[in-house]
Amino acid sequence: MNPQFRHFLGAIVLHLALLGFLVSGVQCSRKVEPPSVIQGSLVDLSTLRKLAKTAPAPVEKPVEAAAVEPTPPPPQPDTAAVQKQQAEVAEQARQQVETQKKQEAAKAETERKQHEVLQKQQAEAKEAEHKAAELKQQAETKELERKAAEAKKQVAAEEAQRKADELKKQAAAEDAKRAETVKKAALAEEQKRLNEERRKKELQAQIEAEQQRQREAELAAALGAEEQQNTSRDQNEWAGQLVAAITRAWNRVEGGPGLHCSVRINLSLTGEVLSATIAKSSGNIQFDNSAVRAVLKASPLPLPRNRAAFDSNVNLCFWPDNPNSSCK
Repeated sequence: MNPQFRHFLGAIVLHLALLGFLVSGVQCSRKVEPPSVIQGSLVDLSTLRKLAKTAPAPVEKPVEAAAVEPTPPPPQPDTAAVQKQQAEVAEQARQQVETQKKQEAAKAETERKQHEVLQKQQAEAKEAEHKAAELKQQAETKELERKAAEAKKQVAAEEAQRKADELKKQAAAEDAKRAETVKKAALAEEQKRLNEERRKKELQAQIEAEQQRQREAELAAALGAEEQQNTSRDQNEWAGQLVAAITRAWNRVEGGPGLHCSVRINLSLTGEVLSATIAKSSGNIQFDNSAVRAVLKASPLPLPRNRAAFDSNVNLCFWPDNPNSSCK
């Protein structure tokens, strides 16, 4: 129970006790003035204390010593006033109880509203926390999706770069292959041209040789036997000149005794060596090659004094010890 309410009930009980005491009355042997009726109008202990302080005390009159009067009957209490006071006290108590109930109801309503506000705040906080968690989850999901998209984009870019590099390498390889093909074609064309030139030179040499043979045959027929003798002499002289010219250009290779080879020489009308080949090998490839190199190095070879002694095809024998010896 509320302490204030307990104090209020104590004050009511005290007022009722005082009122009952006044109603019952007390007879005294001495004549005294009737005490004033104390009316209680307070509802708590502090009000009661104030009434106790302000209530008039009973006044005693001096007793006459000469004569003793009979004691008058006790005064009768004012029933209407007492009833009125009781009604007022009851009304004050009722009002106090009603006020107390209203205060408790207001307090309960305040506590209920505070509880509702607290629940609302807690619900709002929980909802805010839930929304924050959802936003955080959405943000994390978006971040994961962004990272996945970036990774996918990076993979696509790397794949595109790889394909571009591969295409670049393929293009470079194709360019190199085409360049090699062009180079080979150019080399083949150059080789074809050289072969064609060599074939033309050989053909020209054959034509010139044939013409030379025809001229020689015609010349031989015209000159007769005496001229033939002169021509043979001139040819021998010319052969000696050829051997001397080739010997000066020959870097001899040492070989065994009796080592020799025969070289077939094809000449132009100006003495240019068109070709030099081994007609008879010595069996020593180095010796044979040295003889061919000597013929080519000595080109152009000297021409005979007598034009009729010229022969476009000459066979010369190479002896390390005796270059002028004939081949057998």
